[in-house]
Amino acid sequence: MPLGGADGEWGAETESAAARATVERGTENPMAQFAQQMLLAYGYSLPRFGADGEFWEESVIATIQYQQDHGLVADGVIGVVTWKDMLQVG
Repeated sequence: MPLGGADGEWGAETESAAARATVERGTENPMAQFAQQMLLAYGYSLPRFGADGEFWEESVIATIQYQQDHGLVADGVIGVVTWKDMLQVG
């Protein structure tokens, strides 16, 4: 996983990396694509654009649904808390 430490543990360095890897509306980069791939792997639908690396409305809606389903703050932003949950850490 891109956010895991070399030791496979979620520590301060991983937390810092996750904070820098925030994905939100308008993000267009490999982390956005990875987030979309995670959403698809969890069964969330991205029917129009799939994992194209461009995090727009379709991805935000799927993220909000994921966050609601997992008891997280449903803001459509993949930050530290959502990354940690998606990567099943802790």
